[in-house]
Amino acid sequence: MSILLSMTELPEEELREHVHDVLRRAEAGEKFVVIRDGEPIVTMTPADPPPRELTWDEFWTRLEAIPYDPSFAADIRDLVDDGVDGEDRQR
Repeated sequence: MSILLSMTELPEEELREHVHDVLRRAEAGEKFVVIRDGEPIVTMTPADPPPRELTWDEFWTRLEAIPYDPSFAADIRDLVDDGVDGEDRQR
């Protein structure tokens, strides 16, 4: 199994006995596959970093890179015409 080659194999008992250390190592970037009776039962990988805030310049740069969709502009126009305060819209 190729997934085992790139991850540290970790017996279930070792995880139970050293959970704090294993979590610290995972937080630092190490990946684990937990083994029970010689079989992988779960993989543990570091969490994705939280999204960072965009500057207005980054926002506009990304927005301008999106292909133009005329129906989107019409949807925005409808929202503005109907008000954006959460009222039910009539079509």
